[in-house]
Amino acid sequence: MFAYLNGDIKGKKIIDLGCGSGIIGIGAKLLGAREVVGVDVDKEALKVARENSKIFKLDIRWVNKDVVEFNEKCDTIIQNPPFGTKRRSIDKIFLEKALLIGKVVYSIHKAGNRKFIEGVVKSMDKGITHVLKGSMVIPWMFPFHRKKAYSIEVEVYRVE
Repeated sequence: MFAYLNGDIKGKKIIDLGCGSGIIGIGAKLLGAREVVGVDVDKEALKVARENSKIFKLDIRWVNKDVVEFNEKCDTIIQNPPFGTKRRSIDKIFLEKALLIGKVVYSIHKAGNRKFIEGVVKSMDKGITHVLKGSMVIPWMFPFHRKKAYSIEVEVYRVE
């Protein structure tokens, strides 16, 4: 909704890197995005994303590809990349790719990493325009999760 209110959704081409079940891309399309592309390396996640978009009868392109190999340009990237707790620096890989292919980037990161995020953004000659603080609940999804659900403090960065 924040991206929509900033004029970064309606009529724009949106890419969701690491789209998972497709919720961000679906939301963007419902808010009037001209085109939405969801990218994920996980074929099962894309299967769920396809089914979810069919529920709303939305035309969204789902791409099975590693974000490193994906190079399509867009107006806006909206992503919730892996936080890098299981695979170190994966969030940096997502952020750098987003900054290369998107004019505006909205990226959700685990709170407490602002200096790290600022460093990546600065190294790509981009600037942070907004930082929103919040929390999100992550349900048990993977064998390495130890609880039914985690509440995590996050920061949403808008970069251009």
